Amino acid sequence: MPLFTGAPAGKAALPENTALPENASLPDGASFADMITERLAGLPGDLLSYAALTKTVPGLLLFTAGITAALLALKPFLKYRISPHPLSRTPHRLFTDGIYSMSRNPMYLSLLLMLAGLGLILSPWLLPVTLPYAFFFLKRQILREEKFLKETCPEYPEYLSAVPRWCGIRRS
Repeated sequence: MPLFTGAPAGKAALPENTALPENASLPDGASFADMITERLAGLPGDLLSYAALTKTVPGLLLFTAGITAALLALKPFLKYRISPHPLSRTPHRLFTDGIYSMSRNPMYLSLLLMLAGLGLILSPWLLPVTLPYAFFFLKRQILREEKFLKETCPEYPEYLSAVPRWCGIRRS
């Protein structure tokens, strides 16, 4: 029997997914957390079950790491008011400090982290298909950008040999 129905005592319970009335109250001894837990338990995938949490928590951590990496990667572009478009013909510069000292491609790394995080939460069974495709297309774009940077940025070859493409993974 549901702990919280949203119906005053003696009245019929509200149908699922119905907005709660303003005067709805919790039964004696029930907490707001109990009400939220009960409401979320009926969602597809049961987000609060142990099995779901084993995917949701790591997924949220990966997604958060991706967002953080993306923000750190965009920071110098905002600071110098330069377009982050990779093949932009507008004035550009090579960033070699901060997150760019750990990875030559932190924006693409952040995309993969966010994709992996969302995939783990929403449909882990699709990850073996989606991640390799994403990696393939990102690497194609990276190779185009590297060619462009070799042609337009004299200090790029030194940076290329000093910093890994992916964080902590040497020359690929």
